[in-house]
Amino acid sequence: MENLVDFANMFLVSNGLFFAALGASETSNDKLKVGLSVAGVLVSVFWIICTLDVVLDEKAGNKENVLIYMPLAFIIGWTVSLGIHTYNWWREANPAS
Repeated sequence: MENLVDFANMFLVSNGLFFAALGASETSNDKLKVGLSVAGVLVSVFWIICTLDVVLDEKAGNKENVLIYMPLAFIIGWTVSLGIHTYNWWREANPAS
């Protein structure tokens, strides 16, 4: 359980920094937003890998299930962000389409 909490703290901080950077970036800078979204997906994938490694070694209870599913929520959120900003970047690069 303690390892899950440590991983959650570590990866929540890094994901929080990426979210803050995404929110602070210019509205029209979709290239930067795509890059931040890719980095967010990668960090979240690393988070789920570390979480699964700990869960496979220890038996998780009901309280730990929240910490297990949290990285999945971030992966979904970052994937949606990546899709939206990639589409906006593509649309900006191809105005005739």
